[in-house]
Amino acid sequence: MLIGRQDEMRRLDALLRAAREGRGGPPVLRGEPGIGKSALLRHLDGAGTG
Repeated sequence: MLIGRQDEMRRLDALLRAAREGRGGPPVLRGEPGIGKSALLRHLDGAGTG
């Protein structure tokens, strides 16, 4: 669980749902080093089954 990143996780989950419906796009994560971009991608990877 990523603390304080619920909004970002919701957006990534919505992007993944859209991709499953054939209308997705690539995630774009920007920010300074060490703010959790890789952790967000791991969340997306873990949710991306099926």
